[in-house]
Amino acid sequence: MKPSQIREDLKHVRSVHFALLIVSGTMLYLIVASWSEAPELHRQLSNLRDFLEDHQTTGVSLKLVDPKKAAEASDEILQAVQRAAGKTLRWADSPSPRNAGTGPATDLRCRGVNIKAQPGASLEHSIDAVMSTTCQFSLPAISEEQAKSIREWAAESTTVTMAGVYSDAYVKDFQVLHDPAAVNGNVGRIVLERMFVGRGDGRVDPPLVELPQEFQVGLRSDALAFPQGWLQQQFPVIPEHPELLALSPEGALQLVAAERTKGLESFKQSFLGVDIKAAHIGTVGPIIIFLILLYLFAYLSHLSALVPEIAPSTRESVDFYSPWLGATKSPAGLTGTAVTVAVIPCLTILLSLWRLRGSPIWLSVVLAIVAGLVPGAWIAGAGFRLAARRVEIGTADKSSAVATEHA
Repeated sequence: MKPSQIREDLKHVRSVHFALLIVSGTMLYLIVASWSEAPELHRQLSNLRDFLEDHQTTGVSLKLVDPKKAAEASDEILQAVQRAAGKTLRWADSPSPRNAGTGPATDLRCRGVNIKAQPGASLEHSIDAVMSTTCQFSLPAISEEQAKSIREWAAESTTVTMAGVYSDAYVKDFQVLHDPAAVNGNVGRIVLERMFVGRGDGRVDPPLVELPQEFQVGLRSDALAFPQGWLQQQFPVIPEHPELLALSPEGALQLVAAERTKGLESFKQSFLGVDIKAAHIGTVGPIIIFLILLYLFAYLSHLSALVPEIAPSTRESVDFYSPWLGATKSPAGLTGTAVTVAVIPCLTILLSLWRLRGSPIWLSVVLAIVAGLVPGAWIAGAGFRLAARRVEIGTADKSSAVATEHA
């Protein structure tokens, strides 16, 4: 490829690069202009709505309501199983016999009883109904017959199975299962497992674990009240907006969702003749940025294939004729290109999805890396590699290059 051809192609790349900067800069300005606490408020409202629903149906995590009570319940479960087995046990995730473990793999669920809040009730009414009632959860109540089965199975553990190898029993889990035939509609299930551990020359590495053994047990109920100030600790932003408490959870979410782009109500823009609404900027902006990066990616891939050879000298390299800083060997040029085609688009996509569209932060980060940082980094690297490629220069080009070099 001749210098004049590569120069024209790189002028086009420079123009597209400039368009990318304009789009990214405009999006960043719109994000700053509409900045508010609406995304965090929306996230907390969504979590509160799910909490209110779960509290009356499947139950909420006991650890979420009262971590101290959850730890005490874990100890009670372990002690009940130990009494039934007639021996000292520990949780399967415990690293040593002196450590009691962290508790059951399936978290205990705490469910509200006699909740008076109706579907569609205001947030204030739903919260008052929950906070004024107790949260009920289940613990094992092991009968003598059930304890006998557990004792028989546990008696087979802590025995030498071969030279230097012994087995021991562990409490793996405690679960509450729905059973229409049960008195209160639920039954408990204790899950135990036997692990073969080696000592001395008979070491088993890694330890062997048998299939877990399940035992059905009875249940007894326990309850607790929500700690004082619990709501403010879990959802600190919501109490700062009392106007939302008169709305239903869905109504509050819709109002806050509209607040994300309230500062852009006067924004009027179109793309390819199609009007873009303020509520859609957080989606359309990242798509446009990704399409521009995709075009640059494809164009530079094609251009690199046309100049595959490495230049033997600077005067025969793309760097010598390039009007685009991205295709030069200058450290400043490479840094500037990397920032403007990788870092800034990635940041713009992240903030657009998170602040304007309302996507979860983890999803926004993943999409920003995939759609912004990765293609942008490749484009910056492709431009730097292209700078070292050889162009076909004729006699006139060589004379011009020499004159430019001496000047």
